[in-house]
Amino acid sequence: MRTPRRLARQAVLSLRREQCGTRAVPGQGEGHRQVPRPLRPGLDPCPRGAASAPAGAGPDPAGNLAGALRPRGAGLGRHRPRRSSAVHTPHGNLRGDARLRRPESRTARCAPRSNALYPTGWGQVSNTPFPTYKTYTGGGGRRVAFVISWPARITAGGAIRSQFVHVTDVMPTLLDLAGVAPLTQVSGRPAQALHGRSFVPVLLDATTASPRREQYYECWSNRGYYRDGWLARSLQKRGEPIDLDNWTLHDLDRDFSESVDVRDSHPDKLRELVAAFDETAWLNLVYPLDNRTMVQKMSDGAARAGAATPAGRRFFPGSQTVHRAVVVPLISDRSFRVRATFVRRDVDQGVVWAIGEQIGGIVLYVEDGRLRFCYNGYGEFSELPPVALPVGEIEATLEYEALGTRQGRGRILLDGVAQTPWQALSPTLMAGFHEGLDIGLDRRAPVSWDVYQKHGTFRYTGTLHDVTIEPGPRAPDSPLARG
Repeated sequence: MRTPRRLARQAVLSLRREQCGTRAVPGQGEGHRQVPRPLRPGLDPCPRGAASAPAGAGPDPAGNLAGALRPRGAGLGRHRPRRSSAVHTPHGNLRGDARLRRPESRTARCAPRSNALYPTGWGQVSNTPFPTYKTYTGGGGRRVAFVISWPARITAGGAIRSQFVHVTDVMPTLLDLAGVAPLTQVSGRPAQALHGRSFVPVLLDATTASPRREQYYECWSNRGYYRDGWLARSLQKRGEPIDLDNWTLHDLDRDFSESVDVRDSHPDKLRELVAAFDETAWLNLVYPLDNRTMVQKMSDGAARAGAATPAGRRFFPGSQTVHRAVVVPLISDRSFRVRATFVRRDVDQGVVWAIGEQIGGIVLYVEDGRLRFCYNGYGEFSELPPVALPVGEIEATLEYEALGTRQGRGRILLDGVAQTPWQALSPTLMAGFHEGLDIGLDRRAPVSWDVYQKHGTFRYTGTLHDVTIEPGPRAPDSPLARG
């Protein structure tokens, strides 16, 4: 570990940057990243550890957490995934190789297969002294450490800047440092102007005023507005009616941790900031606010309104991952078909398509001349019998039926002819996974760790034509059908 004296000799400027809007402030015990020598210019955002989709923890009167939580994903060695009631309690969501030893130890072991989530209280503690966390407009949702190294120009090692900067200021700053002008055209059309401002002068001179005086924030109907050291914020409860008037006011120059609400003593300042937010929000398409839950957002509007099933979608290889917001409405708690057309030579193998990842998902792949399918039902793994493949043009279809009570079944067809019997594939997929559709490989977190450990992303070596998802009716008792 490097000592403060050694760190002081390094040409590193440390800023604390707000994530979607920044006020750089003195450090609060943040660790330093070791920088290899010789030092080179670099930007290093250092987000705090905080909850991602956390589950709020309550009391555990039955002592269900006295033992280890059973992993939901594939485990170490020969361990196979098992589901435990503890996984579904509000005491967290430890998956993969994550285990809680004892409640009193507060210790979790997380391996690469993990998707270890923890209660909201720990998310709040992780962001001390700031309130809230990800998706909220309290300091814990806005601020993040930011380390900048530029040895050729920044000579004051360990210096800290307190000027306000915003995430959109990073791009103009990089262009300024590189001596590159912003684009004026993109594909023959006028380019949009950059919203950010270069903060290079702030890096070179600690006394230089910030290039930015104000900034608005909004995420999931949580609102905020910063201007000249003042912050107005409004936090909402997801899925409940929005309270447009529950603003609080904070003087950040005197109240670093945003713990004192001064709206009653400064009503004019609050009205000023709220009016500024409203004006900017309309200009930037923030309104109307959307406070729906994740499940409501991921389910399609047509089904919520009781209208017809959405149309199918056709996708092609060579693109980035199709966003889950596009894919989820086509498969969530409903019957569907995924049809792929491709060419296979005798040596070809790899992933044809994959939806989702280690939290939950489905993947179709070719291995050793056989078509294989894995269903990851949020930690409950099922596989359909492998299907021998011919050489040449192939149309392979996964047919899935949602039966109700989150139960489903599936089978594989080649050229419209069933190759496997119906087999239980449960529970039905909804909106809990974070990745959408990959074609020709399985990027990032894999649906099947067994496949990933053998082949990595497992890019298909043959020719893929397209993948079509055809949605069918919702399960008869699906909550998504009711909105």
